[in-house]
Amino acid sequence: MKKKHKHVSRQRRRQLQKGGLLGALCVCIVLSYLFGPIILAASLGDYRNEEMLYSTGISTTGTVTAIDSTGKTTIAVGNFVTITEQTVSFQYDIDNPTEAYIGEPVAILYNPNSPYPPDGMFIGTRDEVWGTSRMEFFVGLGLLVFAVISTGVIIVIIRRESRSNPYKNRFKRLKKIRRDKVPEKPLL
Repeated sequence: MKKKHKHVSRQRRRQLQKGGLLGALCVCIVLSYLFGPIILAASLGDYRNEEMLYSTGISTTGTVTAIDSTGKTTIAVGNFVTITEQTVSFQYDIDNPTEAYIGEPVAILYNPNSPYPPDGMFIGTRDEVWGTSRMEFFVGLGLLVFAVISTGVIIVIIRRESRSNPYKNRFKRLKKIRRDKVPEKPLL
């Protein structure tokens, strides 16, 4: 009897471990279904803004006027002149303090109607405009693909479990037996 009890407890432990793994996977799937479309929508909005900036923007060169190191972040501050002779200041984060220097030229793409940060200008060349929206798009799409594939895997696992459990559907099988098919007891 002890041997049977050990087998049953071992089987129950495996079921609990499998249930915990399936539960964690279900939470990941729900989060993927939630955040995937949000990230995709954000990437499409960024793409629209970047496309407008790319099509109507004017390329110019700005100049770094100061470098400010506060704690862990280093910020390069500079300005550029628009075609209407208006001076606009900008700032951007840099990873390494030796990466930028005062007087360094910086490529800028700006909207002539509203050249002010953050939506009216982009620090970089025309080729670099779509970098952020591309990354957001592929992250959102990856989350949705993960969610769909994982949902399919969970459905397959649940179906396999229901087929392999002989006691789960035993009452349905008993109802299917017709009375006319049951053999009569032989008379002795």
